[in-house]
Amino acid sequence: MILKLLKIALEKDIIISSIKVAIVVGCILNIINQGDLLYHLNFEKVNWLKLGLCFVVPYSVSTYASVKVKTRRN
Repeated sequence: MILKLLKIALEKDIIISSIKVAIVVGCILNIINQGDLLYHLNFEKVNWLKLGLCFVVPYSVSTYASVKVKTRRN
């Protein structure tokens, strides 16, 4: 079962869609969370873990939703 879900999650169309969502949502979240630091190019104070998670979380949620929809159709 897990291998079937992983195979679906690694399909090209799901990956591309999830990357698009992650880029848009991740940028918005980073602007909200750390926009002042990024705007002033104050990279020493940027929380890089938070910055990365702002992209990983939307990617994961989008992938999960896509896999769930695809498994319900079958």
